[in-house]
Amino acid sequence: MAASIVIVPDIGGTDRRHWLTHWKSNYPDLMRFAQYDAADASCRKWVRGIDDAVASAGPHTTLVAHGLGCLAVAHWAAQTSRPVEAAMLVSVPDLNSRTQQPRRLAGFTPVPRNVLPFRTLLVASEEDGDYEHALGYAEDWDATMVVVGSISHSTTPKCRQTWDEGLNLLWNLAAPALTQ
Repeated sequence: MAASIVIVPDIGGTDRRHWLTHWKSNYPDLMRFAQYDAADASCRKWVRGIDDAVASAGPHTTLVAHGLGCLAVAHWAAQTSRPVEAAMLVSVPDLNSRTQQPRRLAGFTPVPRNVLPFRTLLVASEEDGDYEHALGYAEDWDATMVVVGSISHSTTPKCRQTWDEGLNLLWNLAAPALTQ
């Protein structure tokens, strides 16, 4: 089975201008979205969507997750026996910093803090402000952390950004699986 990349978006999903949507449209034979209702933040449903996508994609899969999708990957990893090659986790949220955690995020806390059983790249942005929580996750998950200046969340014609820096990080992470 060929290598593939499974995309795990943030709550609310992605619109047509989001960098994940742009990546998927440019590499339709290589990338697929995990299937779950991104507006319904049920951790159990998101984990099932990731598991189904990985089962379909096979063991030479790299995950790329954004926002709350990163925490869904951590929950999935704590429950699964399915192997993947690697994961790129972008803009991991700090659910503990929210003054009132919405009920719709129930199931995402507590966040598993055990070492992830695959190579992991955690990407934080200087734009996001305080990312101390991301440093803690990186340490607990045994992830390599990269801090970038900006994560372009949309590819609007005005800004014409596709977050190429992130795509390069993904290609470098996924390269071993893609060359098998």
